[in-house]
Amino acid sequence: RNKKLCLVIRIGDLRDDNFILGTNISVKILRRKVTEEGELYHDMKMIKVDPDVSKESCIFFVWPLDIVHVIDEESPFYNMTAADMAKERFELLVVLEGTNETSNMNFQARTSYLPNEILWGHRFESMLLYRKDHNKFQVNFSAFHSTYEVDTPVCSARTLQKFHETNFKRQIPGVKRRP
Repeated sequence: RNKKLCLVIRIGDLRDDNFILGTNISVKILRRKVTEEGELYHDMKMIKVDPDVSKESCIFFVWPLDIVHVIDEESPFYNMTAADMAKERFELLVVLEGTNETSNMNFQARTSYLPNEILWGHRFESMLLYRKDHNKFQVNFSAFHSTYEVDTPVCSARTLQKFHETNFKRQIPGVKRRP
């Protein structure tokens, strides 16, 4: 998206009462680490995603939502190529918390992903259909997990960023390149 590599996670609410109050969506990366003394521990770090629920306290699930993590300098995936991702050892934890508006009950939904479950170079199929005969939009929930391949660089986000910066400088009038 916009010349940047992104990790996209689709979430959705299949219930009829689709209003969730106080929504909190968090994505964390969990890795096993070893201290200098040889002690094993789990390192857990938050990953920045959009939409940022700290700015919007409730999400209306009219249709499923794609949570986007832009792989930038702050991302743990910034230096990973497609091949690196396949060899890495980590778990992505996704947690959705909120309050059901109808029952006023709190809930939590969790899932996790291992590196071999992340599809590099794939995009989610659109789930939104416009029905002319009913003059309204309809969500095709059978496509919730459906993806298709797109032409995506297999290099790291760092390499891709440097490539775009170099090409941008070449296109700017008045910017001289070194011989």
